[in-house]
Parts: sequence; structure tokens; C-alpha cells
Amino acid sequence: MSNSKKFKMTVSLIAVITLLGVLAYFTWRSSPVTETKQSYIHDYIEEDVVSLVEQSKLYLDKRKLIDSLSSGKRGLSMIVTLNDTAKNIYLVKVSENNKDSLVTCFNFLVDANKMVILNPTGKLKAQ
Repeated sequence: MSNSKKFKMTVSLIAVITLLGVLAYFTWRSSPVTETKQSYIHDYIEEDVVSLVEQSKLYLDKRKLIDSLSSGKRGLSMIVTLNDTAKNIYLVKVSENNKDSLVTCFNFLVDANKMVILNPTGKLKAQ
């Protein structure tokens, strides 16, 4: 086989491999990245919501009290759920974690658009 044929075959092979790579890239970009981005944005917002609750005076006082009474053996845990998807309001359940069970102390509603706690007392209307 002559050098020019080898060169043409090599160039053709590189073109095919490049085309397959481009197709694979765009196939990969289509849906999984969008879902991952949405998940990432949701996680980022959740982190901000948790941080906001952790900075509230009610949370800090309760954490300090539980820590002092249990000599550091108990703590507070949070469960974050998207309560109202239309208004982007999160429900943050703050619970005392005593290793065997969770006892709810507060239920904060957080507006993620404005990053404010809607019920600073930590109580819902029915509580």
C-alpha cells in the first residue's frame, strides 16, 4: 500500500473518530446534564436554606441548650423538603437527634426566593 493511501485512510479514520466523539458528546449533553444541573441548583438552594435556619437565634439557642444538657452527646438534625413548588417555599424540620429517634422542635418555612424565614417562631399554624 502506498504512502498516499495510508495517509488518506488515516485522515478518514481520524474524521470518523472525531465525528463519533462529537455525536457522543451531544448525546451525553442532551438530558442527563439538564437533570444534573437542576439537581445541583436544588442542592445549592437547600444549602442556603439550611444555612439561614442555622443562623436563626431560635436554632442557635436550642442547639446550645441540647448540647449543654447532654454533654455534647445529642444534637439537632434537619430535614428539608420543598413544600410549595410554585412559590419556592421550603419546610425545614429541626429535630433533636438522640440517636434512637428524632423529636421535632421547630418547623420553619423558608421562602427561597427572598431567603427569609416566614415563621420566625418555628411553629406552623396548627401547632
